[in-house]
Amino acid sequence: MQRKSVWSLGQGIRILDAKQSGSHWLISATAIGSGVCPDCGKRSTRRYGWHERHLQDLPAQGAPVAVKLRLQRWQCRNEACERKTFTAQLAEVAAPRARRTERATEIIYLLGHGVGGRPGERLIKRIGMPTSDDTILRCLKRRVKARSSKETARVVGVDDWAWRKGSMYGCPRSRKMFSSGLVV
Repeated sequence: MQRKSVWSLGQGIRILDAKQSGSHWLISATAIGSGVCPDCGKRSTRRYGWHERHLQDLPAQGAPVAVKLRLQRWQCRNEACERKTFTAQLAEVAAPRARRTERATEIIYLLGHGVGGRPGERLIKRIGMPTSDDTILRCLKRRVKARSSKETARVVGVDDWAWRKGSMYGCPRSRKMFSSGLVV
């Protein structure tokens, strides 16, 4: 069996330190490289400072892992650009303003989709990623919202027959199918 000896969050991330404090792991990492301005798309090599993010990652040996990620702030050198400074974004590691890595979010989504909110909360806590049932459901809703905004409905089905207060009503086509014995 081949063993992976290097642990990494993704490309462009350098691990500085890994410590275990109590039952938690704390990973210190930094992003390397240059940044690209999100507004004008111009690459910048002028560093302006640092920005720290604290992310939850996959558990290690059943213990929760917290990542302290230092991202570089860059100065946009394009005179026409309104944005003067920006932080390098690593979309493959974590979404902007996210509190956990993409791979941890994927596990939460899969467990939440498979077993639901409260059972998912108990299971995720057992494997070392304490997360509330509300967070699991929010992750599911966020994924559905992202998927539904990309797709458009081609066919919409409408309930076209109903009984209300003792009277039946519906469209003529459904009335014909109901009277002939076909119930849809």
